[in-house]
Amino acid sequence: MNESWRDRWVFGGKSRNGAPKQVPGRPKYRWAVAEVPTPRLEGEGGKGFSCGLEKGYSDQMNEDGVSKSSRSTGPHRFEMEGWISCAPFERLLNMRIVEAADGRAVLTMPFHMEYAQGGGLMHGGALVSLADTAVVMAIKSIVPPQSHFATVLLEAKFLAPVKQGTVTARARVVHREGRVIMGHAEVCDEAGRVVVDFSSTFKVARDAAIRGITFQKGGA
Repeated sequence: MNESWRDRWVFGGKSRNGAPKQVPGRPKYRWAVAEVPTPRLEGEGGKGFSCGLEKGYSDQMNEDGVSKSSRSTGPHRFEMEGWISCAPFERLLNMRIVEAADGRAVLTMPFHMEYAQGGGLMHGGALVSLADTAVVMAIKSIVPPQSHFATVLLEAKFLAPVKQGTVTARARVVHREGRVIMGHAEVCDEAGRVVVDFSSTFKVARDAAIRGITFQKGGA
């Protein structure tokens, strides 16, 4: 790796030399691993590693070289299409709700390159996110709109790798007692092979109403 390339690697929206990034003519997005000093990791030279999403067009940055899309770290306020619809993170992963009713849900997610791990397989975190979200939609189909609940426990068994195609998660609510709701999901590849067996436990908040998020329909 030559130094001129390393100097253009991005961490926090700036080049390592601190100047606003100007890299004309590159692809819009590139993944890079930037070597950066960090007090949280111990090792030679006190350096650790951080993954960065390099945006190749300078108009994606503000005048300080900071990504326009990452300036805010919350709390966030946003609008959703409805009570049963994809949140920002789920849209980031291109999840699609096929159906959600009567305590059951089916969701799909394509294997885009951005979801790959270092070995070229679909990242386990993406698969777990799909399974967890499928259970969420199954729960949403049986609780009052704007009920505030969250995952408190989950278990995932990875049974086979995903190398291509679109994966499908089928979820159902298996038990409910008081504020505790339990769900199960299977994630299958395009051949119908189960690649992840997933179970999770959710808890409904005592102050159960979601605040700060606007739902256009079915929970506005």
